[in-house]
Amino acid sequence: MNGNLFDILDSCYRNPKSMETFWDKKKKFSKVLSLILDVKLDSSAKTTFHRYIDYFINYTIVFLIKKNDDFLQLFSEVNDKSKRATFMDRYFSNDLISYEMVCMILNDEELIKKIGSHHEWIEYPLMLRTSYLFSISKERGVDETDIIPRELDLDCSFKEYLLSWSFEEKKASSLFDMGKIDRDFIWRGGHDKLVSIAKSFCFAAFASTHARRGSMSNRSISLENVTLPTK
Repeated sequence: MNGNLFDILDSCYRNPKSMETFWDKKKKFSKVLSLILDVKLDSSAKTTFHRYIDYFINYTIVFLIKKNDDFLQLFSEVNDKSKRATFMDRYFSNDLISYEMVCMILNDEELIKKIGSHHEWIEYPLMLRTSYLFSISKERGVDETDIIPRELDLDCSFKEYLLSWSFEEKKASSLFDMGKIDRDFIWRGGHDKLVSIAKSFCFAAFASTHARRGSMSNRSISLENVTLPTK
């Protein structure tokens, strides 16, 4: 495979018919993907080989992946979870991926678990989905479960970010109204001190004050250095 990798990519470059034909050879296609994900594409010196790889990945993302099961076939020979995470990161970074597709993937928690290493790639698509839901929802029309998957282990600071964002945009549903929020809800600050929120109006004011909204183009989001009051 290594010997003819360049030839395979060369035959597929700017050739949709060849890409579609090669896509039908699922295992071989997956092996090629695994090999090219070893190549660092952030180099300033772009070679013909780099251009071939860029085309192969971008065409796959935009035109070949049409349903969730396609990811499992695509990764059948990609056993390294870090490679999978790299591809998923690049997938969601592509502006041609629709919100519908983003939501369809995020709603499939079994798929997310099978892909693996979700901590390395899931935050940005969750932000995309949250932004989309805010744009189509009425005031107080978004529930916590709409933006934070229940079954996935996510970083506490990232959950806080999404919740704070929902309050700032006035999209948090009545679930967070006084008397309906769980008294045991915990807000974990950057200094690792746990703060219990008993009443939702206090929580809402707190969230509004300490919300940190990140740009959709800024992939790195962290509230680790935010100091939260205990009163």
